Amino acid sequence: MTRAHRRSASWSGIPKAELYTASKHAVLGMMRSLHIPLELKGIRIAVIHPFFADTAIVPIPVKLLLAGIPLTPVPRIAGAIFYAATNPDSTTNGCAWLLPDNGPVFLVPKEEFKLGVYKMIDDRVNSLLAGAKGLQYYSPLLCDLWRIAGKPIVTTGLGVFLAKTVWDNKELILHNARTYIPQ
Repeated sequence: MTRAHRRSASWSGIPKAELYTASKHAVLGMMRSLHIPLELKGIRIAVIHPFFADTAIVPIPVKLLLAGIPLTPVPRIAGAIFYAATNPDSTTNGCAWLLPDNGPVFLVPKEEFKLGVYKMIDDRVNSLLAGAKGLQYYSPLLCDLWRIAGKPIVTTGLGVFLAKTVWDNKELILHNARTYIPQ
């Protein structure tokens, strides 16, 4: 089994994510189980596999770990669901639709597993792991830089953010000042 298989919760397990993996397996397995009986009744079925959806359910540490990798926007997932449900091509019945990020949607035909999409995801995960090792290597340097220049950088950054916020909202601030402050 390749690392790409291990990295995809819908197709194989992810260590330390047993419940997540089980739920992904369940959805894919249910679709595969229902495909033939529903097809005999003229009902189409498919399953959508987004990479990580850009929702609040993805914890901040995971979003930080995935920084630089586009998360799948919820409207794209909804669009893929709509497309899969309304696609008139009968050969797509019982298929999986993959949304690895904010890029193209991939169709995985019934019971066919192609490494292409998962190789891309595996390459990204391996890059993240390499980046994590690099971060571990450079962490003492970053700690020293923070100790030396951290407070001024944060203070300057907050000042710039506050100034930009005030500038962007100056009309509203002036309006509220004229309305609520007696002259």
